[in-house]
Amino acid sequence: GDPNVYAGLLKEAVKEEGVEYVDRVPKTVANALHRNSFHGDRIWNRYASGKPYLAATPAEECAAQLVRNRLTLLETASAATTQTHLSKDDVDVALREICDSLINVEDDDQAGGLSPKAHDLVARLTKELTAPKDMGMLPLRSLRLLSP
Repeated sequence: GDPNVYAGLLKEAVKEEGVEYVDRVPKTVANALHRNSFHGDRIWNRYASGKPYLAATPAEECAAQLVRNRLTLLETASAATTQTHLSKDDVDVALREICDSLINVEDDDQAGGLSPKAHDLVARLTKELTAPKDMGMLPLRSLRLLSP
C-alpha cells in the first residue's frame, strides 16, 4: 500500500489495541512517493510491459478503473460526498470530467481545471479508495494528484 493506506491501517490496529495513535508515518514510507527521484511512469512502463490488459500510463489505468466501476461509484458516491450532496447525474458528469483530466493532462498540475463537483468527488474517492485493495498505488496516486 501507500502512505495513506499504511497510516489508516496503523490507526485501526492501534485503536484495537487500546494504544494512543501517533499521527506519523515513518519517513521512509512517507517520502517514497514525494521525493524527486520517484518516477511513476518509468516504474509503470516496466510493470505494464507485456500486460495488454493494463493502460499505457498510471493515469489512464486510473481512468479505466473508474469507468469499469462507474455503476458502483454512481451509487455510493451519490449517497454521501464530502462537501455537498451530489445526484447520480452530478456524479456521472464529475466522473467523466475526472477521467478526461486523467487521460488528457500530462503534468502534475491537473487539479486546476476541475469543477467544484469534480473536486468534491475526487476528495471522496481519494479518501475511500485504498491501494492495493481498490486500485494500484500508481493509478491511485494519479487520482490523488487531482486533489487541490
